[in-house]
Amino acid sequence: MSLNKVILFICCSLFTISYAQQGNDIHSLLSKTPEQLEDYFSNITEEKRKSEIADSVLMEVKKSNNLDFRFKGYFLKLLENSHKPLSIKYADSILYVANRKKDNYIKALGNLYKGIQLYYQSEHVEALSYYLKAQQYFKQNKDEYYTIKIRHYIGLLKNASGNEKQALTFFKKNISFFEKDLELKSKYGSQYIKSLFALGESYNRNSKLDSANVINKIGLKESLKLDKSMYPYFLLTYGATMYYMEKPELGIDSLLKATKYLNEKKNSLSDAYRLISLSYKKMDNDKSLLQYLLKIDSVHTQHPNTVLNAQWANSELYNYHKKIGNKEKQLENINKLLSIDSIVETKYSKLEKKITEGYDIPNLLSERENLISTLKQDSNSNQKTSFIFIFLSFSLLLVLFYFLRKNYILRRRFQFIIQDIDKNEQPKAADKIRENEEPTKEQEITAQKPQKTSGISKDLTEKILLGLDKFEKSQRFTKKKYTLNSLAKELNTNSTYLSKVINLEKGTNFSNYLNNLKIDYAINRLTKDSKFRSYTIKAISEESGFNNQLTFSIAFNKKTKLQPSYFIKQLEKKQ
Repeated sequence: MSLNKVILFICCSLFTISYAQQGNDIHSLLSKTPEQLEDYFSNITEEKRKSEIADSVLMEVKKSNNLDFRFKGYFLKLLENSHKPLSIKYADSILYVANRKKDNYIKALGNLYKGIQLYYQSEHVEALSYYLKAQQYFKQNKDEYYTIKIRHYIGLLKNASGNEKQALTFFKKNISFFEKDLELKSKYGSQYIKSLFALGESYNRNSKLDSANVINKIGLKESLKLDKSMYPYFLLTYGATMYYMEKPELGIDSLLKATKYLNEKKNSLSDAYRLISLSYKKMDNDKSLLQYLLKIDSVHTQHPNTVLNAQWANSELYNYHKKIGNKEKQLENINKLLSIDSIVETKYSKLEKKITEGYDIPNLLSERENLISTLKQDSNSNQKTSFIFIFLSFSLLLVLFYFLRKNYILRRRFQFIIQDIDKNEQPKAADKIRENEEPTKEQEITAQKPQKTSGISKDLTEKILLGLDKFEKSQRFTKKKYTLNSLAKELNTNSTYLSKVINLEKGTNFSNYLNNLKIDYAINRLTKDSKFRSYTIKAISEESGFNNQLTFSIAFNKKTKLQPSYFIKQLEKKQ
């Protein structure tokens, strides 16, 4: 046999062995559970390697009609693109497979992981809706692991809405799940490490720094064994703890090290830059402080989801430029802050709005006026000064118009609610507002259509309506958790009839009907009871029959187009 034939034979053999090995690896991955796939993927640190594996699996499963394999292929692509907008596409692909297969378990996973990825994109309210869909299945099937996983992400939402104390109890409860059985830590290693990280961060948020330090040390060690992808996050929490303990010089190296791992995770990278900036500020290192403030602003330019950090950074940049007397840079930062504030107002309207490092809109506008005046006097070029003055004046007028119009609309909505109450009627804010507006073309078309009928006898309809009237006056909805079935049973009818009557006679579905009753109750009581107004939003929501503060705020805003805190503040002014 010639040398060329020998070489050709060896190459073919190696290719065949390599191809067979790749096939075995793919088969091995497809035999894993979703939890095992997540743990497996979390310990691959190279992004390129993750992409190669996920692409190979997806390419292979697309040749098959096996929907279980398709699900795992899409699941790996979701894990590969975690924290990125593209992950939403693969979550939707999982839900598509679940619907084709009619598999509630896969559907629950699709909803959960879509919620998680929406959270990473800062779409908090939408993320909550997907968590709740997943929870219905896992709670019904008593799946303890996924119940604690959902609780983990609800806890993160509570942090985002400013409810850090309750979030801490959630994370403690999750850790107790893993500590009751050592095998659970290795079986669900990735989630255990995430729960550990959340607990450490929560201790920082609640100023329990000694406890945070203990968790940091455990997490740094455990993450290297169970989930290497979480190692840089423990470097972040350690740096944060050192900062809060007034020892920024001890944490800065860990924070800088963390940034090397987080280049693809832009939200976390921005968080790291913020902690580094805070540490350098405490160390009086203005040069390094400026460097990382500008990095935060640069990340935000490409990744708008980092808006809260950009808001803080531009406030700090303004202070820095004021300190060194750079008035044009001050104006640039103020313009950015005004723009960012409108984004925060829109994107985070369902969450408690934070004041930007002591800055509010009136102060910003006042500072802007002063700077315009100073620049006008200092400028050597009348043409340049005139241009700047005209441009900034126009910008100021637009900003003022926006906020004046917004305040007018909010006050108008509040006044309609109060007018209804003064007439001894149930407040129906959203309806009242719409009555004072021109009907849309869609509403005119709807009004011309023949009205639907329920197909239920008039006597039965009146009997159900009478029962609903008694139910509304009794205010039992504030004390007991009602479902369509439980209320139907209480009214001696069935759920189908009750649902039809509510839809046609009340003009909404059962869920909205119940929420509207609770909001009407809250509005009436807030208006008449000054002591009730002094309660926390959380306490008001519970007294009104809601499970938590977030769902109450969402329902209140949906019905009245106002935030509960704004409504209470206006009531106090009225007294």
